[in-house]
Formats: sequence, C-alpha cells, structure tokens
Amino acid sequence: LVPPTTTTNPSTIIQRMANYTAIADTAATGNYITSTCPIVNQQATNQGIDVLLPDGSKITSTHTATLQLPSILPLGARTAHIFPDLQSGSLISIGQLCDHGCTATFDSTQVRISFQDQIIMTGTRSLATNNLWTLELEDTSCTPSSNHKPTPSTSKPPILESTIGTAH
Repeated sequence: LVPPTTTTNPSTIIQRMANYTAIADTAATGNYITSTCPIVNQQATNQGIDVLLPDGSKITSTHTATLQLPSILPLGARTAHIFPDLQSGSLISIGQLCDHGCTATFDSTQVRISFQDQIIMTGTRSLATNNLWTLELEDTSCTPSSNHKPTPSTSKPPILESTIGTAH
C-alpha cells in the first residue's frame, strides 16, 4: 500500500489516498459501500438498510463499519453500510459528510472536501466514471485484523444510476 501524502500549511491538510476509488455521491442518503472498501470496526447488523436499484431490484446491507476517512472527521461522517451485492462500487455520501460539518466544493474537474476550514480530501472527475467525481480511498491500517479485509481496486467501478435508501 502507498501511504497517504500529506501537505500541511496553516490552513490546509490534503491527504491523497491512492488505491480504492469511491464515487462522491450527492444523491446517496448514506455511505453505501462494497465489502472491499477500506474499513475498520465491521459489525454484522440484523436490521440492514434496503436500497432500490434502477432495475427495481433491492439489495440489503449486512454490516456497518467505519470508513478509513481522515480521523479528524466525526464518527457519524465515517459510518457506512456494507452491501456485498452492490455492483456499482462504493458511494461516499456528500450529504452525510456535510451533515457532520464538512463542506464539499465541486468544479468542472475536481471535488474538495473541507472540515474546519481545512481541505481533508480531494477527488477528480473523469470520463471513466461518466463524468462523476470520485474520491481515492486507502487502507491506512498498520496491521490487518479479522474484521478488516479490504481488497484494493485498480479499476474504476461501474456506475449505479440512482439509489434510494430506506430503513426497515
């Protein structure tokens, strides 16, 4: 794994994470991730979240976990639901980040996520993801554990056209 590169000045911290791509999703109602996304604190759930897919089928989360996003973020911003059957790739909810104090700034080529006036994550927009913005995530753990089994991805995930999350 490539360690994050951190650039620090009085007002900016940028972590460039390099081995797992997730979509920065303004429509997702939560962080909905695949079982290969870098996480810690994975716990099985008996009351998963249901998501309706564009074809009308439904998938249900099986676990909750903590995303390996910058630790400066509140736990609520880093909480995620794992969907083993999610084929589109992981979705990082911009709404969930903003609900916990982040600001997301999008332009034609980049997304920047700020917390407490510091840039903590950046991402890019590309034709490979149908012009969606993506964030690069990295497994930042020092030692693997039995509840943390990420598999880095080098390819861009397919695109999920829409998601609707409902608790049951």
